[in-house]
Amino acid sequence: MINACSLRFAPTVCAVEEDYEILIATKTVGMALVEIGDEVYHDTRAGVCRAEADYFKIRVPQSALNAAKNYTVVFRPSLGKKSYFTVFAPHEAVSFPFRPIEKSEGIRIYHVADVHGYFGNAQKTVGYFGDTLDLFVINGDIFEFNTEEGYLSTLAFLGEIGGGEIPMIFSRGNHDTRGRLSERFTEYFPTANGNTYYAVNIGPLRLLVLDCGEDKPDKGPQYDNTEGVPEKYRGLNRFHEYRKSEARFLKVLADKGEKFDFAVTHVCPNMTTFNKADVFNIDADVYADWTDSLEKLGIKFMLCGHYHRCFLLNKDDSRNIVPHSYPVVVASDVKANDFLGGAITYYPDRLDVAFTNMKHEIVEHHEIPLA
Repeated sequence: MINACSLRFAPTVCAVEEDYEILIATKTVGMALVEIGDEVYHDTRAGVCRAEADYFKIRVPQSALNAAKNYTVVFRPSLGKKSYFTVFAPHEAVSFPFRPIEKSEGIRIYHVADVHGYFGNAQKTVGYFGDTLDLFVINGDIFEFNTEEGYLSTLAFLGEIGGGEIPMIFSRGNHDTRGRLSERFTEYFPTANGNTYYAVNIGPLRLLVLDCGEDKPDKGPQYDNTEGVPEKYRGLNRFHEYRKSEARFLKVLADKGEKFDFAVTHVCPNMTTFNKADVFNIDADVYADWTDSLEKLGIKFMLCGHYHRCFLLNKDDSRNIVPHSYPVVVASDVKANDFLGGAITYYPDRLDVAFTNMKHEIVEHHEIPLA
């Protein structure tokens, strides 16, 4: 059905705050709308609908889509923009079913990170739960974005695994901050007020999406080694300030007495490198502020990628740099001929965690009690 219309591939439905952000890519320019029941939702810029675009992020209330359990993408191909209006070709409409999280326990989550463009391998791995999956967590290092085609390849992967009907959590990794067009990341993927960190309410779950940015210092020579340029002018990254802004965001939530079930972040702030001898143990003081707030916010666990391994980081692990009381599930193992992720079943008092491979075999299994 997708091939018969102007959509490049199935949309992706990401949870952000109390909304869904629906990501839509089209084969030609025009205007995309989302219809849920009698309501129509648009992608606007300061009150003007985008009508000469081929990519759209459309916000809809979770409550509306959860109740309807289906939505329709309407696309109006542009024939050219005039001074006051655009001339459109006949509109096209494609409907998609949607499966909100309605369980209170036994919620099936598949976590994948560090895809690094190996979409075929990752696609085989993430099908572990089949039609019983409730939520995808796509946790960073998907691609280094040098071209628009890189963004489209990522969206094609998301559309293929989710089919437009399964909610997703999408976070940025350190490799996603690299590449010629990495500065356009927020044009394509979910944000809250332009930020890649935010709170999410979805079904019975409350979670935090966080973003550690790069795993190297902002002014490292990898980013700017231009001769004759003073150091104060150098550097493409300002992640130290970005991490501090996240620390302030978390503190505000903690001071309000809010509570969350878990956090998602690509790099683990409690163990910024796998080996303490490495040189990239950056911003430990800022991550300590993060952790202090996360403890007050009552998170029961954290989901991470980044290390290309599958393991648990408990509070007494010798690799901890910043102490924490919650377990960290690191579920990402990229091998030459295999790809591992985390099949997680959530209960209010425990987690069932299986690290699974492309053949849907369980490589390692853990039962984790939750405080």
